[in-house]
This record gives sequence, structure tokens and C-alpha cells, in this order.
Amino acid sequence: MRKQTVQVHVLIGLCACLIMSGCYQGYGQEVNSQAELEALLLSLTPNNDPPTVPPLPQASPSVTLVPTIAPATDTPAPIIAEGGTIIHIVAPGDTLFNIAQQYNVQMELLSALNGIADPESLFPEQALIIPPTNAPAEPTQESTQTSNLPTASATVPATQTETPTLTVTPSPTTTEESQLSADVQAVHRVETGQTLFQISQQYSVSLDTLAAANALDDTSQLAIGQELVIPANDADTTSLLNLSATLIVEEAVLNVPTATANPAVHVVSAGDTLYQISLEYGISLESLAGANNISDTNQVVVGQELQIPVATPLSVVAGENTGTDTSMPQRIALNIPTQVNGVSLNQIIQVSPQAEATILEIYERGQTMGRNPRAFSKLGDSTIENPHFLTRFDNWQGFDYNLGDYVYLEGVIDYYAGSFIRQGESVRRGMHSWTVFDPQWANNGNCQPAESPLACEFRVHNPSILLVRLGANDVGVPRAFENNMRDVIEFSIENGVIPILGTKADRNDGASNPNNLIIRRLVEEYQLPLWDFDRLADTLPRRGLTTDGIHMTINFSHDYTDPATFRTGHGANNLSALILLDVLWQTLNPDVG
Repeated sequence: MRKQTVQVHVLIGLCACLIMSGCYQGYGQEVNSQAELEALLLSLTPNNDPPTVPPLPQASPSVTLVPTIAPATDTPAPIIAEGGTIIHIVAPGDTLFNIAQQYNVQMELLSALNGIADPESLFPEQALIIPPTNAPAEPTQESTQTSNLPTASATVPATQTETPTLTVTPSPTTTEESQLSADVQAVHRVETGQTLFQISQQYSVSLDTLAAANALDDTSQLAIGQELVIPANDADTTSLLNLSATLIVEEAVLNVPTATANPAVHVVSAGDTLYQISLEYGISLESLAGANNISDTNQVVVGQELQIPVATPLSVVAGENTGTDTSMPQRIALNIPTQVNGVSLNQIIQVSPQAEATILEIYERGQTMGRNPRAFSKLGDSTIENPHFLTRFDNWQGFDYNLGDYVYLEGVIDYYAGSFIRQGESVRRGMHSWTVFDPQWANNGNCQPAESPLACEFRVHNPSILLVRLGANDVGVPRAFENNMRDVIEFSIENGVIPILGTKADRNDGASNPNNLIIRRLVEEYQLPLWDFDRLADTLPRRGLTTDGIHMTINFSHDYTDPATFRTGHGANNLSALILLDVLWQTLNPDVG
């Protein structure tokens, strides 16, 4: 009992010191229970990792505590995807520097290919594209796979890539200046939203070569209108950039399916599920169950032999999003589904008559201010950052998609073409509700001095709609989160932009789900539509989240004829966002269908 009393005194003393030092900005309260203590300590934690909370002392006999040793975890083996691109699955303890060394690539290129602004922001199970110019280091004896996925060879086959045809529009220059030397392709004028890496891809030159040719020390700093000299192709890096940037990576547990050449027999191992086996062989769960006369897909037995049918390649339909068509796209009104994963659409996208009136009023205000009716912006954290949120619908890197029964959404994809691929100025990994208006979180290359990320995004992209996904990083400060979200709503309305708040899948802010409750209360108060993704996440394995409990499982195929797509976080998230945009499009343009 004396030891337990000392522990309580230490905890109380720690809390008191933190409160007196100003580190704790929560609300004064007495700690009377284990739950209250957890909530208090959670609010003291500066990062997103939930603290280890010691139990409150109980009136019970003394207990000898035995330290728990966590079982050793295997390091996921790299996956060799189609075309030879290597997929590295981040393991606990991995750093970007170590991964770059392992594969003998530049850390800067690794960051650029994977959209990583902060090298310290890696998380377990994150999938990284590895440039396939060098074979990865030979795996050690301790490096083993953590699943029954087929083991890929570590040798990367040589792959020939075709350099895309480029249409170069030089900046206006005098006749004398236009005589480019043999060492220069063109002069490129930086446009809104462009990065040096994107420009290097456009002209098939390496990032380092482009930076050196223009004496750029900081490759993240570009100014709109800045003229860049494009050097002649450096052949050694052209194939690297073209090949490495042509793949969105699937999470390890959702391995990129490969069609089996011939029927096979799979012997069920411990831990296997029918769903995982179907992914392993690139076939649907239904076809695997049918081939083996399995009525209950949750029941397989260790040692059971399963006949694997030949996988049939999927025909995928791409959206044609050139962004140049000024005519009004028409909505396809045939066989429109009324649900996703058994949840009715009006539960996922909630628009009351009052909310409809509100957004029409905001929209009309925006039109008088010159807002683009065919543009939407994004505001949020890593759960909606590129390349996994909506980018495929702007034909990202030439990848296709298949809407299946939701083909009616092609019209809204055409209408908002150009906004899907844009991450914009107000999406950042680690974004909190309070950093939305902090100029230090703005992109200095595109934003003006003292301009906040959201104000910058409104100025640069000029949207009529704002999709908001925040709250995962706002832990232990519900009042501050509510006040900041009010600021987001009111700032958007004042600027003629319709704010659409979306609920989140994670419970990083607490099991009681306080931030989602605040979002629901605010949309009711302001009479706005609600994008209730949290309701759809209820239908997903692990709520559609990876093992870190925050980031969503990745949907590589974007094939909504495949049941596996509906079981991923990003698969469900992207579909619900398209449905939301379609509802808004109809509401704001009642003549579309």
C-alpha cells in the first residue's frame, strides 16, 4: 500500500508541476477515477501517441508485478510490384535515412517520390515507392515476411520506359533570348501549385540537375511566374523518374493483386483468412468461396486445401478529365445505388432542407465574389493528403479506376476536374485545427507573407467548396477544437466558400469520440451538410485504419467492382467524397439531372 501511495503522490506532483509551468492548457478538474486520470494525462501529451497510464491504486493485496516483454515483430519483406517497382513497408524503428541507405537511393528523391515533407513523419505500415535503379540490400536471416503473401525476388528487372512526348511552351522572350543552346530544352514559367519535382518530371530531368541548372539551394521554394532553365535530358535519370513515379503503393496487407497464370492449390496456414487468400491470388472473395463450395467465408481450417481459380483481368474505365470542356457535364441517372456497405446514402451525406438553403445562399455570395463554381479545395491532415485522396479521379500518373455500380459519378468527376489531384495549400501532415490560421504552416513558395494556409488556398485556387477533415491531431482540447472549427466555418462563409465538415474514422482524441460529436453539433448549429464518414467506417475492418489507429488502409485498384475495395479506408473514403460532391453538384445545379 505504501508503494501505491507514493505512486499517486508522484503522479499528482507531476500534474501539478505541469499545470503550474503552463504546459497544460486544459480545464481545471478533480481526478476521481481512472478514466478522468487517463483523460488528464492525454491532454498533457504534446504528440499524438496515447500515453501509458498507470492504474489508480486499488484497495487490494500487494501484487508482484512482472514486466511484460512485447513479442518480437518480423520485418515486412519488400514487395516487387508490376514493372519492377519496389514497395517498402515501413517497420517500427525505420527512418527515411536508413531506408534510403538500404536501397542505395538519395533521401531527397525518396522524399519527393512519396510526398514526404517531414522525414520524421514515417509511420508503421506506411508503403513507400523505392526507385528501381538499384536492387535492395540482401535481406538478413532475421528478415522474414509477416504474411502469406508471395515472396518477390529482390532483383529488379531492367525495364524500358518510354519518354512521354512533351509540348513545351517557352516563356515570352526576345528573338535573341529564344535561341536556346544545345544544353537547354526550354524555359519554364512556374504556375500556381507547381513544385520543382513536378516540373522535373514534366521535362524528364532529375530534380538535382534542374536545381543545379537554376542555382536553387532550396528545392521547396518556387515563386509563381519564376522562370526556370530546363537543361537537356540527363539520360541516366530519365528512366528512373518515369518509372518510379508511375505507381501508387498498396499497403502490405492489401498487396497489389497479380493474376495467377494457372489454377493452384493453397494450403491454409495458421492465421489465414479467406479474404487474405483471395487478395494474395488477385481474385474476388466470392469466386474463391464458390470454387471451394464455402458458404461461410469466415470459416477456414488450418491444413485445408483450397482450389484457386484463374484470375480474370479487370476491365477498368478511366474518367476523361481534361479540364478544358466548358460545357455542363450530364449526370447518368441509371441504377443509382442507395447505399454503401449497407449504409444508406442519406446517412453518410446528410443534407436537411435548412442546410440546402444555407449552401445555396453561400454559393450565391461566392459567385458574386468570382468564386470558381467548378473548383473545390481540401483542408485537413494526412488522412486526405496526396496521393491517396481523390487524386486517381484526375487520371493521376495515367492510372485508371472503375466505378462499377457507381458509374453515375462520372458526371461530377468531369465537372470538378482538376481539383481531385490538387492537394493545395491547406492540407498538411500533422495539421491541427489551430494551425489552419497559422502563417508558419503556409507554403512560402505560393503564399504571401503573414498569409494563413486557408487564406492562401482560397486566393490561389478560388474554390466554391471546401472539404474539411480535421480532429485527429486535436487531442485533449475539445473547447479549443470547437472554437477553431467555428473560425473555419465562419471564415469560409465570409469568403463565399461552402464548408463541408467530415467526421473521421479514428479515436485518437478519445474513445468517447469528442471531436466528431463537436463536428455534428456545429453542422446542426450552422445548418450545413454533414459528411459522416465515421458512420461508414463502422462497416470496415479496424474501422478502415492501419495498426497505428490513425492512417487509413490504402485502396490501390480503385475498382469498385471488387469487394476488397469496399473494405479499405481510402476506398470507402474516396467513394463517400465523390457521393458528397455529386449531392452538392445537384443541389447547386438542379438542371444537371
